[in-house]
Amino acid sequence: MRAVSLADRALSLNPSYPDWYDQALAFIYFFGKRFDASAKHAKLIKNPFALEYALLAMSDVYLGRPSDAATAAGQVTKLDPRWNPERYLSDTGGFAEPGATLFVEGAWKAGIPSCVSASDLNNTPALLKLQWCDRQRAKSSTSPGRLPAVPSIDQARSRANS
Repeated sequence: MRAVSLADRALSLNPSYPDWYDQALAFIYFFGKRFDASAKHAKLIKNPFALEYALLAMSDVYLGRPSDAATAAGQVTKLDPRWNPERYLSDTGGFAEPGATLFVEGAWKAGIPSCVSASDLNNTPALLKLQWCDRQRAKSSTSPGRLPAVPSIDQARSRANS
């Protein structure tokens, strides 16, 4: 991925970069599937919001560190109980589907509610719905408004390895 190689080059040219680079670097490395670097930069953010903890939780779960992911996921819920990747991606204009799926599946594997519930769809008319979330809502149509349960630590560990 070109963004990752450019980020690596920028860091080699300026290892004393300003603090505000860390959020962008966490994103770049996450979507470049360099989860170790994403987690590193997410941890360097001085005043993290729910998004930064979500990036950390998702990176940790993809790295096979479910207990670290659960800790970060708990911070997401503490800082913003309504945060979920589908709403975030919709609010920011969306991402291409492969990246969106990586993002939403990572959140789900980390134990973060990933999608807007079916019952909340009417309250968010401008939502850019994700295909992954639509499939989950369709699967749960026998139980309206219910998405797959947030995984336990053991389930998150198993999903991280799959």
